[in-house]
Amino acid sequence: MKCLTCNTIMEIEDRFCAQCGTMRPLLPHHFARAEGEFTRFRSEFLSGVIDQAAFIHAVKELTIQDETGSFWCIGVQSGQWYRYEENSWVPADPPVESTSL
Repeated sequence: MKCLTCNTIMEIEDRFCAQCGTMRPLLPHHFARAEGEFTRFRSEFLSGVIDQAAFIHAVKELTIQDETGSFWCIGVQSGQWYRYEENSWVPADPPVESTSL
């Protein structure tokens, strides 16, 4: 996702923007939960607890459907959010809590 202040790409693990120091926006609960699970699965994969196939399967299971009916997923390799639009997955910033704006 991008920093709301300077548009720098922020990794899932980042709490603050490395460029300007702005706090990472708060996400709706189901998006935040998916990010937490992704971080755990990636850690397990990188430490050899799970293999690549299990990691890919686990991340694909984190797909979310939001209130508008849009589907969202986290890229296995990129760790970035994607939204399903017009028959393809496109990079997109997830919705943020209104308290983050």
